[in-house]
Amino acid sequence: MTVKSTLIQALTSAPMNRLMGGLRNQCLPIFMLHRMQDKPLGVYGHQPDTLRAALSYVRQNNFKPISIRTLVDHLSQGTPLPEKAVAFTMDDGFYDQAEIAVPIFQEFQVPVTIFIATGLPDNEWWSWDYKLEYLIMSRMQSAQQVHIGDQTWHLDNADRDTRRRCMRSMRNYIKGQDGTGYDAFVEDISHQLGCDLPPLPPPAYRAISWSQARALESQGVEFGPHSHRHNILQAQSLADAEREIRHSWSRLKAELKHPLPVFCYPTGRSGVDFGPREMAIAQHIGLKAAMSADAGYIDLGADAHNNLFALRRFAFPDKLSDFRQYCSWLEWFKERRYAF
Repeated sequence: MTVKSTLIQALTSAPMNRLMGGLRNQCLPIFMLHRMQDKPLGVYGHQPDTLRAALSYVRQNNFKPISIRTLVDHLSQGTPLPEKAVAFTMDDGFYDQAEIAVPIFQEFQVPVTIFIATGLPDNEWWSWDYKLEYLIMSRMQSAQQVHIGDQTWHLDNADRDTRRRCMRSMRNYIKGQDGTGYDAFVEDISHQLGCDLPPLPPPAYRAISWSQARALESQGVEFGPHSHRHNILQAQSLADAEREIRHSWSRLKAELKHPLPVFCYPTGRSGVDFGPREMAIAQHIGLKAAMSADAGYIDLGADAHNNLFALRRFAFPDKLSDFRQYCSWLEWFKERRYAF
């Protein structure tokens, strides 16, 4: 254990959390998860033991897990929140979230909201970024090269970390290009690698089915819209962006009894992936709030000014010490200290 992690462990212990409870009640962290690790299928993601340890910390230190619905009701209507509240979300709607993550949340009686890109359970499509991941992580061979525009990528070796760095670099480059051509970039990469993309997701990219979602909804899991095709909305035309938001919400209302009227922007960077136009669309079609992927707390102070259609979240960290820092009072204190 490093000096830093030892210090964080001491500062985020139960006695310190009790002492600093007043400061912690000024904020609320929402944690954002994506894929869960599933070694048999080669899925890289959050480790189940890390999630279990984080939720154990939440319960042992008397933090109060709440649903996103409860939070939005508080922000829009002023309904009360418990002290030391915390919330959890998962994005995209893959099988591992339902089959690996949800049982862990249920074990600790922690509510969770899953934001579904509805094209996945509709078996109409799988996202360009996950197609890219499939190609680089599973199909690209050592010494192969990929050319996109004026950039070239190659694998010096085939280990997982090298592949992941290569994939992330390609993905970031593609995100910076014309937002209507992501699928075309990925198709071109598949041709360069000499392999065909399957029309529907392979087993490692299987979606939560609508029947699974309905069963989980009856057990307290909530579901919200995350677009239909998981494209970056700000790069789309007005008509396409509205279609993505409206259609995903319509599909959830058609399939589920109590879908959550809160949108989650694909990729989710304010000013890059969504902006005032997308926020206005979400509000216009009757949604109550929307989630970004920008890091930060929900401000619960007396003079708080949260943007209901750009609510911030923390990416769920790989290290328990980092989770303790964000979940407790410590990170909020650091932000306030350096703000003055």
